[in-house]
Parts: sequence; structure tokens; C-alpha cells
Amino acid sequence: MVTSSVMRPAAELAVRIGRELLKSSTRSSSTTTP
Repeated sequence: MVTSSVMRPAAELAVRIGRELLKSSTRSSSTTTP
């Protein structure tokens, strides 16, 4: 399906962005996770 091939990278991007946002927002508890 086309949706699956598009949703997979989108989800990865969302997770990456979410992690970076959490990292920048919560600097007090800095947990370095690549």
C-alpha cells in the first residue's frame, strides 16, 4: 500500500522531531539518547 510506505518514514521523522523537542524542552533531565 502507498500509505504504509509513506507513513513509515513519516513516523520515524515524527519520533525524531519529538525526541529533539523533548530534549530541548526538558533540559533539567538530560538523558543522552542517540
